Amino acid sequence: MLLCYIKAEFSKENLFVTNVRVYICIKLKKYTKA
Repeated sequence: MLLCYIKAEFSKENLFVTNVRVYICIKLKKYTKA
């Protein structure tokens, strides 16, 4: 999950996009883990 946030840091110019990317990343990690 930490990696998701690190990746999202690169799109600080758009907070909304960053939040969406983190959300999707976390969701994908959950599905991958399950």
